[in-house]
Amino acid sequence: MGKVAGRQRVTMQDIARAAGCSQPTVSFVLNENDSAKISEATKTRVFEVARELGYEFSLKPTSKLTKSGPSSLYIDGPIAFVVDNLATSPEGVHAFDGVMQAVRQTENVVMLAETRNDPVHEEKILRQFLDQGVAAIIFACVFTRHVTLPDIL
Repeated sequence: MGKVAGRQRVTMQDIARAAGCSQPTVSFVLNENDSAKISEATKTRVFEVARELGYEFSLKPTSKLTKSGPSSLYIDGPIAFVVDNLATSPEGVHAFDGVMQAVRQTENVVMLAETRNDPVHEEKILRQFLDQGVAAIIFACVFTRHVTLPDIL
C-alpha cells in the first residue's frame, strides 16, 4: 500500500489485487467511466473491496472531458505541466506558453513543475499533483530522447 502522511493509503492496485481484476478495471469502476464493458458483478466487487480496504474516495471534482465542437476538446479542472528541463532551452518555455494559450479561454489553471531528470523528484511531483486531484498531466521532455513514463502514470 502507498504511504501518505505516516499512514497506509489504499491504492487502486491494492483493490485490483484483492478484487482479482486489473488496476485499469478498478479505475474505470471507481471513476464511473462507462467506456469499458465491465460486468455489474465486477463493479459491485470492486466497490465492496474498496470499502473493505478503506479506500479514500476523492471529494474533489473529477476531470470531465467535454466536446463542444468537432475540434474543441477541453479538460475541466487544473492541469499539471511537468517538464524535465525548463530553463535550459527555449523549447520548454514555448511548450508551456502553448499550454497557457490553449487554456486561456477556460477557467482552468496550469501548475508547472520541473523534474531536472531526477526520477525520485519526478515521482514526488507526480504524486503530489495526483493527490491534489489534477484533471490532466502533461508530461513533457525538452530534448529528444527515449522517455519511459513513470509507473505512477
